[in-house]
Amino acid sequence: MLHPSYLELMEKINAGCDEDAPLVKSRYSVVLAAARRARQITEIEELTGTGDPKNKPLSQAVRELYNGQTRILNEDEIAEEDAKIEELQRVNRELIKAQQATSGYGKWANTQNFDDEEEIDAEAETATEAETAEDITENNEEE
Repeated sequence: MLHPSYLELMEKINAGCDEDAPLVKSRYSVVLAAARRARQITEIEELTGTGDPKNKPLSQAVRELYNGQTRILNEDEIAEEDAKIEELQRVNRELIKAQQATSGYGKWANTQNFDDEEEIDAEAETATEAETAEDITENNEEE
């Protein structure tokens, strides 16, 4: 990585932080942050089908970090974001269940309650025997 250098990038990232507690303390931290953002960019490009072959994800990640478009979170902010994500996922699951319940999805499975597979097999066998008996009766009546 020629431009920006690690030092320039570290200074830019730590510009708004306290001097006693910088957000990024080493080159390793900068590399990790850029790599994580590059993975996010790659995933987004795969999902959306977009992406410029000339614009590499790692180069874009470094530019975003340098320009302040991407922010590195501290541990407390990460915990808050994870909690928000978990809550959104929980709400999403509840919405899907509610939508399935109102649309009738899965009602066919609840028409009869069977305790185990043997009861299901027995019921299917009884139904088949009854249908066969009806077919024989109908055939005899036709003749």
